[in-house]
Amino acid sequence: MNMYSPLTLTRVAWVPWSWDPDEARAAHQRSMDWALEQAAAAGATPVLRVHSHAHDWTHRTSSHARYAQVATVVTDRGRGARGPTLVPGAHSMGLVAGGMRCANGFALVVEEHPALPLAGWAAELGAVNLRTGEPAEDHRNPELVERVRALASSLYNGWSSLPGSAAAKHRMPELAAAGLTLADFVGTLLAIAPQHVDEKGMLKWAPAQWKTETETRLARNTDTAR
Repeated sequence: MNMYSPLTLTRVAWVPWSWDPDEARAAHQRSMDWALEQAAAAGATPVLRVHSHAHDWTHRTSSHARYAQVATVVTDRGRGARGPTLVPGAHSMGLVAGGMRCANGFALVVEEHPALPLAGWAAELGAVNLRTGEPAEDHRNPELVERVRALASSLYNGWSSLPGSAAAKHRMPELAAAGLTLADFVGTLLAIAPQHVDEKGMLKWAPAQWKTETETRLARNTDTAR
């Protein structure tokens, strides 16, 4: 992927969120088809990375049943697995980071959830938009992206370390003041340094406008897709 991340993803795809129920169902089919194609090409068992309730995903009424029934379903508390990975309803940074770890050395597809905009993540990784078949467009400011990279390089001992907390305390407000949205900050950092995902640590130093952005987004929809 890049110099910051210890992971290597052979291919990356994403499905942007849609509030249209028919389009949402079509998105599930696209992501499952794509992940199954990657698994067949790699000769590997596919992985479904979810938050919890592994057995629920294999039930015939599940939106991803046909995929889950042939895949290894990995949860936050379960055993890990490695292979071409699908992350449905990616509502948290930890879930996407977990999917990236499962997909290390393989392909990854993530279905966006309104609680976690992933345009910045997709742009950083050059993910293919399965709705259009085209790579994600990158509307981020290159200078601000480089400043996020600089912050990531200070997080080698975590957000609570002296270098990490000092960098976050000063650089995050500067990035917000320069016009970087929380969505693009989170997406970029998640893509380049998934090993440093710590939502509580990030929110501790997040400037007021980013906290407001988070509260507004979560108030709109915090349901997880299943």
